[in-house]
Amino acid sequence: MHYLIFVELNLLRVTSLNVNGLRSAFRKGLHPWMEKHGADVICLQELKAQEADLEPALTDPAPYQGHFHFAQKRATAALGSMCGKRPKRS
Repeated sequence: MHYLIFVELNLLRVTSLNVNGLRSAFRKGLHPWMEKHGADVICLQELKAQEADLEPALTDPAPYQGHFHFAQKRATAALGSMCGKRPKRS
């Protein structure tokens, strides 16, 4: 007797990038790359921006939702993540 076993894996694709400036990275094609790459979560380092400096197109590029920790001082590192689905906790 033969059995065919089908297993569907629900893997989570997480990518980490040092963007060296979020605005600069978007000007150089980060958003099309994100769409093509298809990661569930994209972790971003070195944003080099404050919350007031960023427009919604940069903080929540469809289909992602951005979640950030901005630095206290200007021109210092900030961190962020882009999630394809809303996280249960932020």
